[in-house]
Amino acid sequence: MAEKISSSDSGAGKLTQLPVARIKTIMKSSPDLPHFSQESVFLVTKATELFINYLAASAYKKESDTKNLSYKGLSKVVEDDEALQFLGDIVPPKVLVKDFLESMKKKSKKASIQVDSSSSDSES
Repeated sequence: MAEKISSSDSGAGKLTQLPVARIKTIMKSSPDLPHFSQESVFLVTKATELFINYLAASAYKKESDTKNLSYKGLSKVVEDDEALQFLGDIVPPKVLVKDFLESMKKKSKKASIQVDSSSSDSES
């Protein structure tokens, strides 16, 4: 299915790498933005491209001995760069299941010890 593209969309599409129509759809889904101009869609698209470029370049610098960009590099940049802390829940560091289960066991043991000590304090 071919989509009709207005002349302003086709001009912006040549200047951007991300699809302007997709960004416009995302912006329309926000109840905070009932109306916006085509120029604002273009600016948000360009800003998103610049942000992605910055994130990828920073992560690539963190990779020491490889020519590839990995999730580990992205998560390290998000963890280290204070300006990117808002992405901490979206790009968390990888945790092995084995390590996660061990940490959960330790937490449950600490919680049971605290419950036992607090109940013995209240009985005294």
